[in-house]
Amino acid sequence: METRILIIDRDKMFVKGLKYSLEQEGFIVDTIFNDKEILERVSTNKYSIILLGVELPNSKGFNICKSICICQPKTVPYFNRKLGQLKQKN
Repeated sequence: METRILIIDRDKMFVKGLKYSLEQEGFIVDTIFNDKEILERVSTNKYSIILLGVELPNSKGFNICKSICICQPKTVPYFNRKLGQLKQKN
């Protein structure tokens, strides 16, 4: 079974970099940059892992978690309020 990952965060540069790295490891990765697409995506695709940023443009990741869990009860969203802030500090 292929591992499909959904990354939801507002930081496009970070998400694109993370997506590239995960795809190099053989994962299938979908990305969402705002909260408007989330319910459609999780109701039409099966994800093994959902990486969810807490701060989204129109809502908080915690509020969206309930909807994700209803659509995909066996998939646990992983929260990281600093998901988009993991950039290397110099």
